[in-house]
Amino acid sequence: MADLFLFFCVAQRLFSRRHALGSEHRDTLGSMSQLALIWNNEGRYPEAEKLNREALEMARRVLGPEDDVTRIITEHLAIDLAYEGKYTDAEKTFRELLDMDRRRHGPDHPYVLRDMGSLAAMLHQEQKLDEAEKLYLDVNQTERRVLGPEHPDTLITMGNLALVLSSEKRYADSEKMFRETLEIKRRRLGRPEHRSTLVTMGNLADVLTAEGQYAEAEQLVRQTLETERRTLGPEHSDTLVTSQGLGMLLKREKRYAEAEGTFRQTLEGRRRAIGPGHPDTAAAAYELACVLALEGKRDE
Repeated sequence: MADLFLFFCVAQRLFSRRHALGSEHRDTLGSMSQLALIWNNEGRYPEAEKLNREALEMARRVLGPEDDVTRIITEHLAIDLAYEGKYTDAEKTFRELLDMDRRRHGPDHPYVLRDMGSLAAMLHQEQKLDEAEKLYLDVNQTERRVLGPEHPDTLITMGNLALVLSSEKRYADSEKMFRETLEIKRRRLGRPEHRSTLVTMGNLADVLTAEGQYAEAEQLVRQTLETERRTLGPEHSDTLVTSQGLGMLLKREKRYAEAEGTFRQTLEGRRRAIGPGHPDTAAAAYELACVLALEGKRDE
């Protein structure tokens, strides 16, 4: 209801500004991009992209390519493209944004660092791992110098860099960076149930699994799962993702009976939370079927 109310407020503001100020006024263009952002949040990505492209064309022509409103619309368009899976187009748009912000603000500005991180994320999705790693390293070096080694933005970049290193199968380097990030988060954030800490624990467990360090990986996953069940509930999406991950780890260790029990819990939780026809429920059913086959229980 709150989202619907916000939509109507922004839509009404856009209508009023178009009527009072004209379609090409900076405030009207800003309202267009705000409406597109709401559509993006609702998963209406093609509509958001179309509206932002319309706004951007007018903003570049009327306000200029480096106006603040033009910049905001350009960033929103790049985000739309990324959510649509149009990574090549998103990469191109983020590069344009990065070039603009470097010219206007210099290399250490928060806009520039954010642009570099967004571009690196697109490159990661496109499997352009060498360039993604270099960008994340540059951002991390600057953030450590400007913001400090324990700033939240620095920690986000460290985690993203560790994911790229894992994708490059440089598991030892990835593990080292995840451990450093986790140690800082545990010390700075305090609460072990902080979502950012739990995400890093899960990522570290994935790397340890890839390295064959199953015992420590399992310990981390079980700690994460216990915390999520207690703080988020047994049927929260994060809890169920972690539960399925535990089942996969147990299956990899050939502990099929334990994996079966975990997959059954995950499947029942997903049936209750999102219904039997959801793709995630089907994925849980498939994993259960696989482990039953490995146990020789083909009739089930």
